[in-house]
Amino acid sequence: MSEQPTQDSASLRVRVFNAKRELLPPTTKILYRIIDGTNRDHYGRFLSASEALFKGLPVFDNQFDNYRVIVSARGYQDAVFPVKVEAGQEIGIDLFLVTKYRSGIFVSYSHYDRDWLQRLQIHLAPYVRGENLELWDDTKITPGSDWAAEIDGAIAKVRVAVLLVSPEFLASEYVAQMELPAILRRAGTDLTVLWIPVRASAFEVTPLKNYQAAHDPSHPLATLSRPKQDEALVAISKKIAAAVNVNVVANALKIIDDFEPQMKAFVAGAPEPDKPIAHSWRAEQVEGSIKLVEPGGSRQLITAEDLENLDPNAQKLVRAYERTMKELFERWTELKPKRYAQDEETRREAREESNEVRNELCLELKALLGFVESMGMSLQDHYAHVRYICSQQSA
Repeated sequence: MSEQPTQDSASLRVRVFNAKRELLPPTTKILYRIIDGTNRDHYGRFLSASEALFKGLPVFDNQFDNYRVIVSARGYQDAVFPVKVEAGQEIGIDLFLVTKYRSGIFVSYSHYDRDWLQRLQIHLAPYVRGENLELWDDTKITPGSDWAAEIDGAIAKVRVAVLLVSPEFLASEYVAQMELPAILRRAGTDLTVLWIPVRASAFEVTPLKNYQAAHDPSHPLATLSRPKQDEALVAISKKIAAAVNVNVVANALKIIDDFEPQMKAFVAGAPEPDKPIAHSWRAEQVEGSIKLVEPGGSRQLITAEDLENLDPNAQKLVRAYERTMKELFERWTELKPKRYAQDEETRREAREESNEVRNELCLELKALLGFVESMGMSLQDHYAHVRYICSQQSA
């Protein structure tokens, strides 16, 4: 848009940040959509720019008008922001994108317990290696970085937070005032918190008393012999890997829930929804388990213990399903502006490619649902409906 603001138009400047309060890198492809109060698109295009100025937005209603700004980028949840523009004026808004699907493990510890961090890293290495699973601790922070923002950004995107608890850990002002509250704010949904009693401590008078310990607190690791410590760390690592896999399955089921209304509209040749749809049947992660939300209540579907008992090949298969489904859903999302382009040939090509992506994604989600059901878990009517839509030809 090249028009200058006039008495009948306005301008909008948008800046897009990540969870660390940094502008997204200039190499990031960002989809900007500007929609007016009548649901008409005034802009829909990918830009490799985290700051953009949109000019010439029409103002129809008494010198003011309402718009919605929708920003999408690979790996992040869409940001939707309502804004009232004024004729002849430039309005500025800042949007913060959060990670769409969690990945990785965050380890919080006192530097006094650095040796325990290193031993945990060693025991987790077989799970991390080759699985695109990042193990994050503050040694990853580069000199000169904003360490508080780095830690906050890491907490925002991980699947599991592991706490090495000792008297020094609980005595740390930074842990007590900043790090632990940031972790616990995100706990209870798609972030699982596991804490490890390294040495005896007063955890009973802290919020940790309400969270699952990955090892019996009455026998802290430091009180065990070296061989028993290694046995405990093996068991702890299995629990952490199982908690990761709970989030893996939850992510994959969330992709299905996000994809279903878009696919349904695509098959019918109808406009795709701009906002997430709240399903009456859906799977949700609650700490270390996945629950199936149904009309009138919910029931437990999958626990960390269920996934801990899977053989290693089955665990790798689950992670492969999630990885492929994420990649396909990102491709589907990136094709959306072209599916609604003004040029007829662009729309036709985009719909053909989108249909190929849809078919591939349907194959993956059917395989995942079959795998979950092979564990004896019933997924009820909602996911049968998704399978039915997958079987339909697009309009």
